[in-house]
Amino acid sequence: MTTPSIKGAAFISAPADVQRLLEAGSLSQTDLELRLSVEALEVLDQKINLAAWYPISIYAELVELLAFAEAGGDRIGYWRGRGAKAAERLSATGLYSQLNATREQWGDAVGKIIMSVQSAIYNFTQWTFKTIDSGGGFEIQVTDAGDFPNSARHATHGFIEYVAARSSDVPMRVTSTRPAPDRVVFRGQPLR
Repeated sequence: MTTPSIKGAAFISAPADVQRLLEAGSLSQTDLELRLSVEALEVLDQKINLAAWYPISIYAELVELLAFAEAGGDRIGYWRGRGAKAAERLSATGLYSQLNATREQWGDAVGKIIMSVQSAIYNFTQWTFKTIDSGGGFEIQVTDAGDFPNSARHATHGFIEYVAARSSDVPMRVTSTRPAPDRVVFRGQPLR
């Protein structure tokens, strides 16, 4: 069985941010040793390969540590902010210009782009997208998500929220729930 993993290109910011906090003195070596597994500590000493896969469990450890150091009590908001920043960086590269689509272009085409981005990031989970009304509402279902940590769920929520806000001429409300241990649902609705 394949280890549930995240692509290095999406993973790289977590160890880089831990290293930044360590160098700034916001985290100590003792913090790392108390809060991280041996495997996570080893990854911190490696050069991250953007094309390689890294266990999602290590990603979860690192972003939990980052939330401990930086969230100020709002871990969910912190993780959503990380996801929004990731979407902003990806959008700025121009590689996925569809992420900057207008509301009229939203629909299934942009939904498929979001799905392709997510399937390129994770080697596990199944993603489906559907519009839920003619007014711009949508739903994204993630199945086989038992190993999908809540930190990744909330980062993905922030990613989707960023894309939805940029792609709509009306404010969008995005929600995420985990109705079952192996299923996550994201919904977006225009605010009117």
